[in-house]
Amino acid sequence: ELGARVFEDLSRYYQRNGHQADSLLALSSALELREQALGATHPDLVDGWTQLLELNRKVGNTEAIRPIQQRLVPLLRAAGENHLRKHRVADAATLLKRALELEEHLPDPPTDLAKRYHELAVLVKENRLPGAEELFQKALSLQQDSAEGAPEATLQSYYELADRHRANRKLAEAEVQARKALELAEKVHGTESKELVPYLKLLAEILKSANRYSDATDFESRAMMLRFKR
Repeated sequence: ELGARVFEDLSRYYQRNGHQADSLLALSSALELREQALGATHPDLVDGWTQLLELNRKVGNTEAIRPIQQRLVPLLRAAGENHLRKHRVADAATLLKRALELEEHLPDPPTDLAKRYHELAVLVKENRLPGAEELFQKALSLQQDSAEGAPEATLQSYYELADRHRANRKLAEAEVQARKALELAEKVHGTESKELVPYLKLLAEILKSANRYSDATDFESRAMMLRFKR
């Protein structure tokens, strides 16, 4: 650890004096020592690799950026999961989001990115943290091209986003997403399915919050009919 700190100080010295190549070399040496001491996947390596990524971006070393991004992803995820185990949800969400953003820009992004964006959005929403709407929107954006193949995932994202907007009193946005959810649910399950009940009830709640009680009653009545349909 002492040797790593010496190299980090040396890196900062070189950077202040405009010696970017020497700064990169010193920072790489610091990371190498830390990996030897902590192990290659230790979450405490996140800051060092992040610094190395930003320094390479600063000097325009594009060839080095992608391997560093690939190296950072498992570290960010490990650090995020470590925070979750310690119930530090806000810190965990920040790191897990960074990992997803890096994965999104890899040459071959994972096929489950939309699912994991949705899961992170739910985590953020349930813990009443800011940023859930953005994450749900990202999940929906990634699902756009594959909505026909995984409509249930899209339904969940529409529903959760509408509910989040409702909780934040963004009722116009909530209604838009809730109607999209209901429309897709009808396509997937049919117009007479009991599976429509939660989407109808959510839309009714949104309309009641907007003082549109007559419109809300129509959806509540339909939900009740479907719920008790044999």
